[in-house]
Amino acid sequence: MFDLRAVKDIRSELAKRVFEGKKLPDTLYHYTDATGLLGILQDRKFRATHYKHFNDSKEVEFGDDLAVRLLHDRLNGHCDKRLSRIYQACLGEKYGGHASVIRTFDCDFYIASFCDEGDLLDQWRAYGDDGSGYAMGIDPKALRAKVEGVVLLPTDGIAFVPVEYDEERQRAHLEFVLDRMTEAFQEQFDQVHDRDVEPFCGRAAQELVNALLNLTVMYKHVAYKSEREWRVIKVKWGREIEAVADDDALTGVHFRVQSSRIVPYVNLDFSDRADETIVPLRNIVLGPKNNDEAAVMTLHMLLKLLGYSGNRRLENLITLSTIPYQ
Repeated sequence: MFDLRAVKDIRSELAKRVFEGKKLPDTLYHYTDATGLLGILQDRKFRATHYKHFNDSKEVEFGDDLAVRLLHDRLNGHCDKRLSRIYQACLGEKYGGHASVIRTFDCDFYIASFCDEGDLLDQWRAYGDDGSGYAMGIDPKALRAKVEGVVLLPTDGIAFVPVEYDEERQRAHLEFVLDRMTEAFQEQFDQVHDRDVEPFCGRAAQELVNALLNLTVMYKHVAYKSEREWRVIKVKWGREIEAVADDDALTGVHFRVQSSRIVPYVNLDFSDRADETIVPLRNIVLGPKNNDEAAVMTLHMLLKLLGYSGNRRLENLITLSTIPYQ
């Protein structure tokens, strides 16, 4: 029988380590185009996009590659045969192709990206419709679906995780998981009957992969550090659609057309905890190519019609980018 108590303690300590010295900002910004802004304001939902359809799908695979290298280092270190079986199972090679922790248990990720700054040149260029879009600032703590406390990859609700760009910290967190999980498995080995070794190793691999995935999906190369990104990540189990026993892989999945491609996404409830008819909006920054009088007037009209005036003046909800942009 696999004892989960030690694993739960490790995951709890891991979450505290990841968030050490990092406080959820009062305002997080989502850079988008006019279609995206209109949809979010009207539907009170953000779209989390399948990671394969990011501007660069290797954003998620970067952390995966690092975890794979560390697992290979352990395997090359002549470890115990049972540990070797666990590490091998974590590499996902049974699905064919290159080794991958993400592929191990056939899961997919849907990600919504935010930034702690509302007027960054790189963000306007990459995500804000080349400066013609908007940076939508929301209060993440006021969300109706917000998960309270330090948490990684919640099964229900919305939790924000900071992207880690420092490779030293990335490695340290992965090594912590590998060291502590390995110790927990070794403590249980003597209690495992020979006939139970295979199911034990399978369950151990699953728990180890779950812990590793909590980290790898928030890792990016240091070259992206200027993005100052926070993510909301939703996991969907069963990428091999025809092989899954239930419909979890497709439940809640929608599709849209983007740059002539069909893109899968899931909706995230971003309604205000105090007023579910609106998003907890702090402000909207108009891009450096989108700050003329007509754009401001139209946004005033839209916000008033949708009920965003309340006790605040609409003028206080709208600001203009100060970045010179050609």
